[in-house]
Amino acid sequence: MSQKNETTILALALLLTVGIVGGGFWWFSNNGAKIGNNIVPNQEPGSRTSN
Repeated sequence: MSQKNETTILALALLLTVGIVGGGFWWFSNNGAKIGNNIVPNQEPGSRTSN
């Protein structure tokens, strides 16, 4: 392969990787809060301790 072809493939791979990582970050920032709210069990109103 020539240097020009390798540069084009490298740039496309970089753009694809950045797109996947960015899309994953966007997905989890929008949907992660909804999923994470169900992790903490419900407490009775008088059972909280104050610091």
